[in-house]
Amino acid sequence: MNKADNNDVIILVTGSRWDQDYSSASISLAKELSKTNLVFFIDNPFTLKDVFVGWKTRQIKRRMSALLVGRGIYTQIEPGNKNWIAVTPMIVMPINWLPVGSIYTFFLKLNNKIFFRTIRRVIRDYSLKDFIYFNSYNPFYGYKLPPDINPSIKIYQSRDNIKESEYVNKHGPSLERLIAQTVDIRLATSTDLVNQLSTKNHPFFFFPNAADVDLFSKAQQIDDDLKDSLKLSKPVIGYIGNICLRIDYDLVYKLAKHFINHTLLMVGPRNDGDYNPYNFDELENVLFTGSKKIGELPAYLSLMDCAIMPFKKNALTRSIYPLKINEYLAAGKPVVTTSFSPDIESFAEVVHISDTHEDFISNVERALIENDPSLKQKRFEIAKGNSWSVRANQFWERIRTFQSS
Repeated sequence: MNKADNNDVIILVTGSRWDQDYSSASISLAKELSKTNLVFFIDNPFTLKDVFVGWKTRQIKRRMSALLVGRGIYTQIEPGNKNWIAVTPMIVMPINWLPVGSIYTFFLKLNNKIFFRTIRRVIRDYSLKDFIYFNSYNPFYGYKLPPDINPSIKIYQSRDNIKESEYVNKHGPSLERLIAQTVDIRLATSTDLVNQLSTKNHPFFFFPNAADVDLFSKAQQIDDDLKDSLKLSKPVIGYIGNICLRIDYDLVYKLAKHFINHTLLMVGPRNDGDYNPYNFDELENVLFTGSKKIGELPAYLSLMDCAIMPFKKNALTRSIYPLKINEYLAAGKPVVTTSFSPDIESFAEVVHISDTHEDFISNVERALIENDPSLKQKRFEIAKGNSWSVRANQFWERIRTFQSS
């Protein structure tokens, strides 16, 4: 077996889609790996329900031929980057609602039969003789490869505590255990996941998320045009990310009421309807921007005097590696976070970690008056050590270690 090098082809299976409203760690890693290697980014398959409900959306319209008849399945994601190719599988059945049992198993196998047809086509169309199969947190597809799909290395990566993830916790845990037994290398994005998932015969290795440091370092210069358009004249406390069940809304509400003379800027897709007991839209100092493309985020981050991670502390968030912290630090911003994950402690030198709501509020007050250029540079240096280029090197090093063992 040859050593991993720039000739290796990667078939990357994820729970994301290349053109979704927000970026994901798997998209960012795929982009980084494609700088030196051919990467086929297999979209999370669309179900019949997805197409029925969203047939008017751009996401579905641009894929309709691929979804229905398997025509035009390839998309070059970035102009000028022929190494990064998105692949659209044909439509599958919506089965997550089914209970555990023979009916679910039947349709799971049917969906995988459709999925494997796409993988075989990629192999055939590009005459692939040797490739790496990398499943990044989508154990519902390819949990057990058929004999004719025979990669040189099989990798699985866990990104969240699947037992605590609301939508996938019915079938996900058993499939994740199964795929862990069938791959060569197992990765996990947090130390908590490593501890949870590792067994004597099937250990997981810590492989955390990272940041696009070059992109987010642009936030060190304030975007005055955006500031004027948003009419921001107050100090800004800000959050960037998915606004969902992970957020401690009691804490966010306390921040909004305590810092009444500040703006609380919440940037990201808003999915808080079932989790948020407050009507934040009635508070004049709270601003929700909605979803933004990753390239737009540095401009919003540049406006923040303090960046926050107001996550709940529970079994789900304990397994999260704090990706956003690296993006905040790349911008040189003071950061305040709850102590939601053990991995937070590795940032204690440059981040304010809060055990209680009162601690969080005090830490925000402290962060808002920090003005030390050397501390700003120190934050940036920490982020540089957690860039996607660093992670890509660690990815290849893990493969080389496996190959030499």
